[in-house]
Amino acid sequence: MSSTAPLLIEIGCEDLPARYVVPLAEALSAGVTNGLSKRGVATGTARTFATPRRIAVQIDAVAVQQPDQAVERSGPAVAAATKDGVPTPAALGFAKTCGVEFAELGEKNGKLHFSKLQPGKATASLLPEIFEETLKSMDELVPKRMRWGSGEET
Repeated sequence: MSSTAPLLIEIGCEDLPARYVVPLAEALSAGVTNGLSKRGVATGTARTFATPRRIAVQIDAVAVQQPDQAVERSGPAVAAATKDGVPTPAALGFAKTCGVEFAELGEKNGKLHFSKLQPGKATASLLPEIFEETLKSMDELVPKRMRWGSGEET
């Protein structure tokens, strides 16, 4: 199985005003590549495509799996974590949010500390969130919305 695959994201739409076509295509490309990069997913070269009715980005090689992610969290001060040898509610709450027992927490810089290596996710499962973020950033480029009827949908 190959560790990379090509990715093509294409958006079909009604006629876009000419002045928005290229900036929207560039924003699509930047949003997708930056979203993948922010999540540690390696990418190859991206190319944009733009017409009045379609904008697209094609990335020649995208890692199919996100690398494993180191998760580290700091909690309350160690001095406040126990009272008379018993974990305080703050310490127990921190352990609960980390999904471990209090005894499994460590200490770092005078605070409770939690760390684990979380397996990377499949890139395909990351794309909906990346695409949503990208659409929000693209939305800022278009100051005027089309409306249909008397509804509020855009």
